[in-house]
Amino acid sequence: MTTPPGQRRSRLALALLFDDETAWEIRGLRRALGSPNVERIPPHVTLVPPVNVHQRDLDPAMDLVRDVARRCTPFSLELGPPTTFAPVSPVVYLTIGGEVDQVRLLAGQLAVGAL
Repeated sequence: MTTPPGQRRSRLALALLFDDETAWEIRGLRRALGSPNVERIPPHVTLVPPVNVHQRDLDPAMDLVRDVARRCTPFSLELGPPTTFAPVSPVVYLTIGGEVDQVRLLAGQLAVGAL
């Protein structure tokens, strides 16, 4: 089934990515745990989970992302011990500490409109 031209959607997600050194360490942990998505999905902190955005809403959504990013100031996070969503999901993740309120603030600022 194809989507009519006026109904096209894009799948978007927004995340914070780590510097190369930290990402390399996290990938090593993920490899050790047998993650099948080590190279496909970079280590990240999710701000907006994947969502379908209608084509007409894409430009305003991207404008929002750029505006929030422009206003964002640097902050630090601390990576904690691995934990999991098991038994609901086999996903393993690192807890985060430090300026976690900044992550919540960013996520809240992005949870507008189509996002």
